Amino acid sequence: MKDLKERIIEAWHEQDFDKTVNELMEKARTWKNGSIDGVIAWDKEKERLCIVAEDRGTWTPSLVYLFRLPGNDRPDTLAEELYFDLKELNIEEILDMKERFYQRLQDVGEDDRETGTLTARRRA
Repeated sequence: MKDLKERIIEAWHEQDFDKTVNELMEKARTWKNGSIDGVIAWDKEKERLCIVAEDRGTWTPSLVYLFRLPGNDRPDTLAEELYFDLKELNIEEILDMKERFYQRLQDVGEDDRETGTLTARRRA
């Protein structure tokens, strides 16, 4: 059976990048008082990639966040450039980095998922 990382990598390379770009562009929006981001994530419950619209401060425990198109950047984003950015994205490197980050959290501290900060434990 494939582990989580292998399933994410396989799904990433098999996705329809044209469709993903269109969905990301639809999800990322701005308005008078803020913006909402388009996010590509792995849904651990449904075992598939998904594109969601989320505020920058939102954290959903069942998602593994892979790529974010900030709503504020959306007006200046060209679909063709986004397509190539996604195709060239080194998803393996991103997953390795996430794995190292969460291992570090377990080794030396606690994480504050709402702010994305690492807080070191006090040593006696």
